Amino acid sequence: LFYLIVRHWKSSLLTFNSSMESNGKGVSIEG
Repeated sequence: LFYLIVRHWKSSLLTFNSSMESNGKGVSIEG
């Protein structure tokens, strides 16, 4: 169950990061 939560959190974070990058405020995500 935990890995499902982590995977969902990472996908959400990547979506957020992509939207921020479009505004020129992207944050680098390692891993």
